[in-house]
Amino acid sequence: MKRGILNIVLRTENRGSKQSGGAAIEYAALLASIAAMIVVSVSLLGSNLSGIFGNLNFGQPQQLPFMATLNMFETRTMNFYNANHAWPRSWGTYRFSDIGLNPADYQGAVNAVIWNPNGDKIGLNSTSIMYVNDLSGVAQPVYVGQNIWCQAATGVCSLSNGTAVNIQTLKLSN
Repeated sequence: MKRGILNIVLRTENRGSKQSGGAAIEYAALLASIAAMIVVSVSLLGSNLSGIFGNLNFGQPQQLPFMATLNMFETRTMNFYNANHAWPRSWGTYRFSDIGLNPADYQGAVNAVIWNPNGDKIGLNSTSIMYVNDLSGVAQPVYVGQNIWCQAATGVCSLSNGTAVNIQTLKLSN
C-alpha cells in the first residue's frame, strides 16, 4: 500500500470499511469553499441584509421612530424660541401652529405616541400603558393620561412625578 497524503487509509471501526484520505480532504475543501461563498455573499449583500431579514441591526445604531419625531418637536420649539425670545404657546391649536405644524396631523398618535407640545417642553403619552427606564435602569410605568415631559432646551425627560428617565428606553405595552 502506498503511503502519501492523498492515499492515507482511514478505518471506520464500526463498519470496518475503508475510506481514502483524499475523500476526507475533498470533503474539507468542499466545506471551506461553502464557508468562503457565505463570507463573500454576506460581504456583497451587506446593507441589503436588513431588507432580507427585517430590521436587524448590523452594528449601525438605529434611531427609534418616535425619537425622530421628538427631535423634530425639540428643534421646532427651540427655533421658535430663538426667533421670538419666547416659548411657543401651550394651549389649543397654537401649541402646534406656533412651531409650524398642522394641528390636524397630531390629533391622534404619531409613531405610537400622542404628542403634547407645551411651551418649553414636549409631552409624550399613549392610548396604552408605556414603560420607560429611570436613570437607574428600573422600568417605570407611564399610565394613559400621564405624560413624559421632555425639556426642549436640554432634552432632559422626566415623568409627571419628576423622576428623570432615559427616553430612548420607551416601550409600549403589548
